[in-house]
Amino acid sequence: MTGPTIHLCPIDELSSPQLADVQTRSFAGYFVPIALTAETFDRDMRTAWLDPSLSWVAFAEAQAVACMFVERADAVARVAAMAVVPSHRGLGIGSQLLSQLVRQLPAAITAIELEVIEQALLAYDGALIVVSHDPVFIQTIGCAREIRL
Repeated sequence: MTGPTIHLCPIDELSSPQLADVQTRSFAGYFVPIALTAETFDRDMRTAWLDPSLSWVAFAEAQAVACMFVERADAVARVAAMAVVPSHRGLGIGSQLLSQLVRQLPAAITAIELEVIEQALLAYDGALIVVSHDPVFIQTIGCAREIRL
């Protein structure tokens, strides 16, 4: 199935109310409810570590449908939050956001961290490639095949 045409917009082109709205809508139905106002977004997300040049909002037909907020500390970029509104999940928008991050990384970045919560993986109905040194985690999320390097 082909998804909608997506336009990615850096977060510094959007207001705090717009960013709080897309983050709240994107986390709808998530096992940890997130509801932000412009004030709580500014307090909790606009930290000294947030990198607006690596953080994006995805638009489909002029509607914000996903967000990715990336923090940067020294040589590490960390995806602090990434989510897609329920009506657009499963269309590859998250993959597009992560691809944009990889394309835009400055040469000084040597690592990307993506925190994934086990409950989110268990709820995901699709293929995963998991890199982990934690055998309990691998067993918990039900990996069916293992490749050792």
